[in-house]
Amino acid sequence: MKKNKMFSWLYRITPLKISALLRLRKPQKYVLPVAIAVGVAVVVLGGLIYANVGFLNITGYFEKHDPYKDSMVLFFHNECLYCAKVDDYLRDSNAAEKLQYIRLNVLESDYNRNELQDKAQTCGLDVESIGVPFLWDGQSKQCIIGYIDIINFFNQKLKKP
Repeated sequence: MKKNKMFSWLYRITPLKISALLRLRKPQKYVLPVAIAVGVAVVVLGGLIYANVGFLNITGYFEKHDPYKDSMVLFFHNECLYCAKVDDYLRDSNAAEKLQYIRLNVLESDYNRNELQDKAQTCGLDVESIGVPFLWDGQSKQCIIGYIDIINFFNQKLKKP
């Protein structure tokens, strides 16, 4: 058999390793530690390769997805008299046809209530004392509280071309 010079070291080392393993009295006791060491090495090397290639983005796992980040969101509830005044203005001015905004009833679900609190926190407001009507303008990252200010805000938006 003709030996390849490039792999000649393999022909010398492999028979030595095999014969050394065969001479061990209890080769089974080495199987588990060797398997663990190989497993750890594979995981560590795989992690290093994964991190160095740039696929590892730890911050992406902790970022909260905000569907209303850039939207205009009007928070309200049905029993709120001030919310009814805002609704009357929006209906009379046909704002729904001219502007895109989302209405979220805070009494309808905990999710809507949490969204209101998140937006209030973004503006540095106390979440315990926040009420409705409350408008979040995602484009300017601005909170507008109270029906008069909300109506004035929509008035300005409707006047813009």
